[in-house]
Order: sequence, then structure tokens, then C-alpha cells
Amino acid sequence: MVIGEAPGAEEDATGTPFVGRSGKLLDRSLSELADIDRSEVYVTNVVKCRPPDNRTPEAAEVKVCVAEHLGREIEAVDPEWILTLGNVPLKAMTGKSGITKHNGGTFRRGGRTIFATLHPAAVMRNPTWAQAFAMDISRFGRMVAGTYVPSRTRVLMCRTVDDVKILRRHLMRAPELSVDIETFVRKTDPPYVRTNFQDFHGDDSLIASISFSWIEGMSVVVPLWHVSSPWRDPARILEYLRPALERDDCEYGGHNFKFDQRWLHSKGVMIPCGWDTMLSGHMLDENRSKGLKNRSRAELGVDAYDVGEELSDAYNMDLRKLVVYNAKDTDYTLRLRHRDADALADQPRMDRVFRHLMIPGSNALVAVERTGVYIDPDRWATRYETAVSNRDKIYDYINRKFVPDDMRPINFNSPQQVGRLLFDHLGLPVLKRTKKGGRSTDESVLLRLADQHVGATAVIKYRKWAKYVNTYLGPLWFEHRRPDGRVQSFYKPSGTVTGRLSATGGIHQIPRDPFIRAVIGAEPGWTFIQADYSQVELRIAAMLANETRMLRAYATGQDIHMNTAVSVTGKLAADITKEERKKAKGVNFGFIYGMSWQKFVDYSFDSYGVKVTDEEAEAWRNRFFETYPALRPWHEKQRRLAQKYKRVVSPIGRVRHLTDIMSSDKDVRSEAERQAINSPVQSFASDMMLYSLIRLHGMMPRDQARIVGTVHDSILFEVRDQYLDRWAPVIKNVMEDTAHIERTFGMEVTVPIVADIEVGTHWGETEAYIAA
Repeated sequence: MVIGEAPGAEEDATGTPFVGRSGKLLDRSLSELADIDRSEVYVTNVVKCRPPDNRTPEAAEVKVCVAEHLGREIEAVDPEWILTLGNVPLKAMTGKSGITKHNGGTFRRGGRTIFATLHPAAVMRNPTWAQAFAMDISRFGRMVAGTYVPSRTRVLMCRTVDDVKILRRHLMRAPELSVDIETFVRKTDPPYVRTNFQDFHGDDSLIASISFSWIEGMSVVVPLWHVSSPWRDPARILEYLRPALERDDCEYGGHNFKFDQRWLHSKGVMIPCGWDTMLSGHMLDENRSKGLKNRSRAELGVDAYDVGEELSDAYNMDLRKLVVYNAKDTDYTLRLRHRDADALADQPRMDRVFRHLMIPGSNALVAVERTGVYIDPDRWATRYETAVSNRDKIYDYINRKFVPDDMRPINFNSPQQVGRLLFDHLGLPVLKRTKKGGRSTDESVLLRLADQHVGATAVIKYRKWAKYVNTYLGPLWFEHRRPDGRVQSFYKPSGTVTGRLSATGGIHQIPRDPFIRAVIGAEPGWTFIQADYSQVELRIAAMLANETRMLRAYATGQDIHMNTAVSVTGKLAADITKEERKKAKGVNFGFIYGMSWQKFVDYSFDSYGVKVTDEEAEAWRNRFFETYPALRPWHEKQRRLAQKYKRVVSPIGRVRHLTDIMSSDKDVRSEAERQAINSPVQSFASDMMLYSLIRLHGMMPRDQARIVGTVHDSILFEVRDQYLDRWAPVIKNVMEDTAHIERTFGMEVTVPIVADIEVGTHWGETEAYIAA
């Protein structure tokens, strides 16, 4: 039995499921990949009627259709196997949500086997998923035919001291080692144990078990702080194994190995990373799922092995289940490591990026995370109190001044209530609709309504201060602050498809407003430094396009925004106002990647607060490309490369795969074309920053200077006051040193790279560094 989501237009017209383009793809895939004929399959949908505007069926609709129709169909057909296509049938049949997380997974329900994969329509819309869909259908066919033999892992558990001694002897000889840990945080209050994967500091952050694999198909697991652990003092066991985990002649690795490193470092085991299958998998195909279970199912053909919710209590769960789960993690990771190593060997430039940037970058970022940034407790207390006070005053003002009695007090977390206030009570126009047809009250809408009514301005101010309290200041202190008073971000080298670093927690998303940023700074006796690449994306775009006018401007130290302002306004430089230069900045960053003039109108207002008419936007776009004529041919070249090769490559060899260029959806194709232009630029900018971070991290003695974070194109440091004049010039020189990156990656940087160095006591309150 095959279960889809809901009828499309053709299905709705004929009353037959899967007869359109997605049905043809399904039939062809079942026949060619699974050796299953459509005539042997009962095909249906969860929802029997086509939802309005072809939207996704809502939960209430699914519930009714399952009860009234689908459940009866299943009873009548009585299938042994059910193939679900997309998230709606996955949720309806298993209660689980997230098809990109569960695709390729199997579930047993009511004596039947349910196999989940993507919907064919989603594959046609985003061809990125075509390979995963094909692999799923192929494995499903083998399972139905009885020819699928899941891979096995031989699991050994250390129960005695002699077992651990034997293990250490093997670990001391292994040339490579796959390592994985299962963790928990013990609390003294009920429920006594909780999982918080980021909370690795303190005596209550413990490792339930650690697994090792150095031969494919076998894993050895050592229980540590588990309720059934055989050891009185697990710390001594880990200390005994430490020399085998800190060798210089072994390549240690895992999947998302930064996580394991953080926890092991907190227990005194300074294990280095030599490889990471999350990073290698990301390098080889940044579009596919990076999760170990998904990769193992799709590429190794193994069964799903998640132990489910029990893992949220790794301390109390059945030890045998924990050990088997932990063992499969390291075994499958080692197998993927070997596959990835072979694949990277066939692509030398990509392999060089992996070995010289991704792996050393991951190691350096672990150290940066452990250092964290300092929060000034006095600054924080004062500004948190101010933010709370401002939020509450504006809340009271809005309720008193604008909200009618029957709506008071208003819930600003409810878009419906805010919409009633703005559009029904205050009579403001509806400027935009949400995907579900509701009246949008997002920030861009409120900014446009602010000129029409003071009530909209008040809502903007309330949301600003509420966000400062709830999203920034509150979490910084109450959630992310460690016992040592510092805050750490968790950086993800594989967090974006373009290659840019992303981060969770900490400081990465903090706005530029000094009111927020300046609660972060340097400890007493230290100076805070922000080293920021100046206009780095514009510089790299000029280099890749070989735009001679831009290159000449940068080579001679001209102000590129002023040059653009002169060009688009027709004025002399002496007559350009600050507002006009600000508009030109928006022009540069807006059109450099080929933005349309229609989108520029909104972009200019939302990003820079600059109002631009349609006529101005269209004229400025034309003048921009007349001023920098090499940009348009570069854009067209990138689009042609994407269409021909389904990928583009950065200057150092990082690949952006763009199979979505073949999408049936025009908007998806357009996005792929945009990615073809901006991905090489953004990834190279981020890679230059990471490469500088690696080099600086290796140079700096921690008692003199240390990296505390990175945000976008900048690196943040703390330097002891007496060493400021020593390290500030070094930071600038390293970040501007393109010769080193040219030698490492075999390319030439033809545009000057400039790093602006600012110093001070607090972030957001820094000034340009002037050598003593």
C-alpha cells in the first residue's frame, strides 16, 4: 500500500490518486528501482479532497480523514508493507513529524511495516532530494522482496578492569579511531537526571558510555557514569584510557565530533579531531541530510537504530540498549569515514579544503567555544532592568491608548490579536498576507505602517524591547552563562549550504545595537578587539567578475560607496550627502548578486531604512550595471555553469551543488541561479575568516591573547592590556595576508583584503586601533 498526502489538480479531476507528473515519477521509480508494478500496489492519499490553493492539509483535516476513510482502507486492504510519501502520511501513520529526518526509516505499527520517504512532488520541486528518494525506493523494494540483509555490528562491552586493559592496548596501536559518547546532566532535584547536550560544564555533566571502533563491523563500549556501571569510580577508568586518546600518531574522529570533544575536554581528555563525517559529508554534498542515522540508512543500507525517547535519560535506560546504540554510532561512522575518504580522494581540491580548513577549523572552534565571551555583570544588570522597564511602559501605554476594552490586555505574541488592533480597530491597511492567508504583522509591514499611525510605531518599540529581554539579555544570563561568568556560542562549520559558519546560543545573533552588544566585553585587565573584514563580499565579487573599475577603486583605497553614489545620482563627490551614500551602500549590496529592482525597493527600506520609489530603483539598477559593466556577464556565466554542471565552485575548491536548477518550480530555479552567483563569494569570505582564525589560534599564547568568538566576517579577541600593541598589528597582518591562503589552496587573490581593527572595553563601543 502506498499513501500520499492529498490529491493534486489532475487527481482531483479524475478521482484517481497519483495520475499526474508525480504519479508518473512514482510508477517509474517503483518499477525501475524496486521491481514493483503499480498494478500490485494499492495507492491512496491521507486526505481525499484537494485542499484550497493546494495547501498542506491541516492537522484537524488529517485526523478526520484518517478516522473516516484511511483507517477503513487499511483494514480492507490489510497490507503487510506501507510506503508513506511525505510528512503528512508519516505523521498520520506513525505520529512522527519531519520527513527529512525520518526518510528511509521503518516503523512497526499494528503488525505492519511502514517505510517513510519523500513525496515525488517534493522531489520534482527540489531535485536535490532525488538521490535520497531513489535510494529509499530501492531499499524498500529489496525489503519487500526479502533480499535486503541489514548490516550487523559486533558489540563488545568492557565489564572488568582486565577488559579495559586489553582495550587500551588495542587503542594504543590503532592508526585511526572512531569515538562516540552518550551524555546526560545529573540534577539533585526531581527528575534527578536530564539531558542537555550543550551543558558539558560542571561535576553533574557526565558521560554515560563511550564507544570505540577501529575495524569496520566491530565496536567496544565502556559504560561510565551509568546506573548499571561496573565501576565505583568511572573517572579513573576514563583517566586510564586518556593516553590512548591523546596520541599524535592516531587520527581520531566521529560524527559531529566537536560535541564529543567538548565533553571529553571537560573531563580532562584533550582528544584532537582528525576527521569528522558530518563535515566530510557536508563537503561532498551540502544539500543532503547530515544526521548520522540518515546517512547510515541511505549510504550504508542499515536499519534505523534510534532507541527513541529512552535516550533522553541515558543514565537510567537499559544498559544493553545504550551500549548497542553507542556501538552502532562508532561502527557506522567509521564505515562512512572510509567511503568519504575515497570520495574526497577523487576530488583533490575539495579534499584540500577538508584537510586544511574544515578539520583544523573545527579544532580551533572547539577552543573558541570553551573560552567564551565575558559578560559584564554590572552592565548586564543595568541594561536588563532598563529593557524590562521600557517594555512594560510601552505595553501599558499601548493598552491604555489604543486597545479597546474588549481586547485588553492584548497578547503581542498573537498575530491575530495584533492584526485585530492594527487593521480592525485602528483601520490601517493590510499590506501583506501570510502563506495561510492571514494578515501579516511582521516587522517589514509595521515599518511601513509606522508613518500612518503612532500605534504601529508603538508596537514596533514594544517588540524591540520584548525581544531584547526575551531573546538576548535574558537568555545570555539565565541560559547561556556558565558558572565562570562567560557565554559560549556553538559554531557549525556545516550549518549552511553556502559554507558560511552558523552558530547557536551565545552571541552570534545579537543585533548591532550597542545597548545589547556592550554588555559583552573584556575582563578587567584585558582589552576587547573586533577585527572585521571590510566590504569583503564586494571585494571578492569584484575579483571573481574581474570588474576593473571596482578593482581599481579597491587597489587605490577609494570609497566604493561614494563612487556608486556619484554614479547613480550624477552629482559630484563633494555634493553627496550622508543619506545618498547610505542609499549607495544599499545599491552595492543589493545589486551585486543581481537583485531585481522590484525586490530592491523592499530591501532598501528593510535593511537601511531608505525609501526608494519604483522609478528610482529601476534607474539605479541600470546605472549600477553601467558603472560596473563586468558584473552582468559574470552573473550570466555563473547561471550557465549551474545549468550545465549543476554546481559552482569557490576560488579554493568548495563546491555548491545546485541540482535545484532543474526544478519544476520557477521560484526554486531562480533561487538556484541566485545561489550560483552568491555562494562562491559568501563561502570564500567565510573560509578566509576561518583560515585566519586557525592561524591566529595557533599563534596566540592564552595568557596574552585569545579568540573569544566570531560573528559573520569578524573575529573577536581578548588581549591583555600590556600586550595590545603586540597583538593588534599581528591580527591585522594575518587577516590581510592573502599570500598564505594562495600557497595553501593554489589560487590567486587579485583584490586587496582589508581588516579593520577596533579596540575597547566592551563590544559595540570600540574605536579604531591606533598604534602607540
